[in-house]
Amino acid sequence: MLFSSVRINGKPIPVDEDTKQRIRQQVPEGQQVLEEMRVKTGRTAAWTTAVGLASICRAIGQNTGEMIPCSVVLNGEYGCHGLSMAVPAILDSGCVRDIVEWKLAPDEEEELKRSIDILKPAMRYVEQSLGLR
Repeated sequence: MLFSSVRINGKPIPVDEDTKQRIRQQVPEGQQVLEEMRVKTGRTAAWTTAVGLASICRAIGQNTGEMIPCSVVLNGEYGCHGLSMAVPAILDSGCVRDIVEWKLAPDEEEELKRSIDILKPAMRYVEQSLGLR
């Protein structure tokens, strides 16, 4: 979670350690609620997915140059190569015009590195299964 990037009206908002801990503890609970909804209804949060997809389509179709978090294959950004991760990207009619590299706090950099270290073996497995390696 990128607490160092929290902004209200463009102004940085500090998040203390107690608040960070509380939020981190609530994430698994929220994921459990979403999973229970999926099991009961047979689908997930389709409305929020549709809103995000509409934003992406608008940015590309109207050439807005809007920054939208989306999954892109990284080529050195955030210290990652050849792995698709959700990052802030500038979208326009050419699709991804630029990947925005935010300055991360040290604990955020460590969390990102941990995520990359977890995803790399999974990616190698997929590539091997598809005969790409």
